[in-house]
Amino acid sequence: MLVHSDVWGPSKISTLKGSCRFFTFIDNCTMMTCLWLMKSKGQVDLIFKKFHKMIQTQYNAKSSSSS
Repeated sequence: MLVHSDVWGPSKISTLKGSCRFFTFIDNCTMMTCLWLMKSKGQVDLIFKKFHKMIQTQYNAKSSSSS
């Protein structure tokens, strides 16, 4: 599975909750897109971990690691 991601922002206009950036994930095969709103770039690591866990749960998949 290949997933493309991008962080965009800041926007001049923020959401009602103060988000002015977003993080996108796009599945290369299905073109399914997830968008996460952010208030700061410092949230990237946390959002990536949440996205990864969501995908593992949604598709009952585990990451393979090479040692």
